[in-house]
Amino acid sequence: DDPELLKKGLKRKLKQKQRSKKKWADRKSNVEKQKVKKQEKRKENITKRKEQKLKKKQQKARKKGRIA
Repeated sequence: DDPELLKKGLKRKLKQKQRSKKKWADRKSNVEKQKVKKQEKRKENITKRKEQKLKKKQQKARKKGRIA
């Protein structure tokens, strides 16, 4: 009913909305960073595993005398 109080309330709501928007944007960017990080790690693990398999295969072949 008091115009000053109404203005204050409106201002407070707007500030809260802005804070919420900022927090959401931060969270979104953080999630994106984590996603990229996990993808990189997965890629590294896959290549590492591929190399290990190849190495093991070559060792078995050497043991059986297929590779000199």
